[in-house]
Amino acid sequence: CCSQEKALRRQFTHNLLEPLGGKLLRLTQMETMMWLQSNTAFRCVLVTDWRCAKPVIEQLRGRPQCTQPSLSIVLCKLHRLAKAWRWIQTLPPTVGPVYACDEDQIPWSILG
Repeated sequence: CCSQEKALRRQFTHNLLEPLGGKLLRLTQMETMMWLQSNTAFRCVLVTDWRCAKPVIEQLRGRPQCTQPSLSIVLCKLHRLAKAWRWIQTLPPTVGPVYACDEDQIPWSILG
């Protein structure tokens, strides 16, 4: 079980995050904003849940000096996907590409 999850995590990081300049970090909402503010020279991929995504991306909109994610992936429960997609449609292009997917498509267990 654990070795399979580690293999999936390595594959996810190698195939998706690394080509986009991403690094896999498990951070709270506050830690994410602090990291984005202090690491402006780094590219990143934001993978977060629905509760954290909206506040973080809204804060980034007002802070162009912060690192803007190369890609944001919002993991949510299936019944929240439509709401997440509607919200994504309202975002300006400056926040970069944002995608929502069912959290079962990228299990939390492979994210660390």
